[in-house]
Amino acid sequence: MSLPTDAAAATTHVDPYSFYAGLAQARPFFRDGELGLWVATDAETVEAVLTSDLCRVRPEHEPVPAALVGTTAGKLFGRLVRMTDGPAHAPLKDAVSAALATVDADAVASLSADWARSLWEDDGAAPIPARVASLAFDLSPHVVGSLLGVPPANLATVAVWMGEFVRWLAPASGSQQIARGIAAAEDLVRLFTDLLHERSGYTSDRLLAALRREIEGVGIADEAVVVANAVGLLSQAYEATAGLIGNALLALAADSEPYAITVADPHRMRRVVLETLHRDPPIQSTRRYVDLDGMIAGHAVRAGDVILVLLAAANHDPGLVIDRDGDVGCGYALGSGPHACPGGVIAVAIAAVAVQHIVAAGVDLAELAASFAYRPSANARIPLFGEREASA
Repeated sequence: MSLPTDAAAATTHVDPYSFYAGLAQARPFFRDGELGLWVATDAETVEAVLTSDLCRVRPEHEPVPAALVGTTAGKLFGRLVRMTDGPAHAPLKDAVSAALATVDADAVASLSADWARSLWEDDGAAPIPARVASLAFDLSPHVVGSLLGVPPANLATVAVWMGEFVRWLAPASGSQQIARGIAAAEDLVRLFTDLLHERSGYTSDRLLAALRREIEGVGIADEAVVVANAVGLLSQAYEATAGLIGNALLALAADSEPYAITVADPHRMRRVVLETLHRDPPIQSTRRYVDLDGMIAGHAVRAGDVILVLLAAANHDPGLVIDRDGDVGCGYALGSGPHACPGGVIAVAIAAVAVQHIVAAGVDLAELAASFAYRPSANARIPLFGEREASA
């Protein structure tokens, strides 16, 4: 089997992990002339980049992608906590994290089980690969949307909007996909603005209410920030959870021992998903933009430099110590530093339920794994089963 041609192509390579491990050992931080950027690969360097005060999550000259400037999607993008830096970031991140901390993992699992059963049954006429694909992509918007307080009748539409919203980020997205993403952003903003204005948006058991309360509590009295980060919770979960579900299914298909163990003891499915998050994470990489000249991991970097941060390579660094007895031993799959993902517990709970439901339904995982493709992506590793996503 040939190795990936470069660090960027590794994301959707059939097996990039020996390549990653080799980079982590031999080239922890290097300049790739062909790609025109720095590449961070081992755990120590990845940690240094993700926690460096020299780096930003967006280039200073382009805080919002050029195609979105002046649109509702662009305004939403600029208010997302994961896309902002500077003094305003820390309190907003604390607020979003505090809101997520109000969500009970057992409640997420129960809600996920209900929606998994409903979505699987509703899609009963479709071929198995298409049913698996639909469950992988549609479950998180139904669960996270429910947590936020979206009425059940609107959740299928929200799932469609979310698919349109995230697709404009794909490398091959053209003007039509961007236009659909902008339209979806307008619909999502309208929906969550309306929810905030309804009485139900303020009930104490809704994540949207907690989000508003916590954001206002750090002194941000801007409804648009609450709306944007409600949409952000949906979008962050959408691809990452679909990828986690798909990669866990492939892991079980490849190894009969964990498959047999989890069939005999479904409670172990969460551990399978956590192991997948470590070994074959859905988010393989991220980027950082150097804002100031300085030193990172012993190398001089200059303002304007771009760093490709290989989270998955760091997870395969032989020197990385993973606490396998801990609750989430996933290494750098959720990032690190100020922009570490705070929603890992929710994603793991949803994915574990989805994979368990598919296994319990008697799906032949070996047959499912015999024909799939990874969705084209710069940073996400998402197996596509069936035709719905592949043709989208």
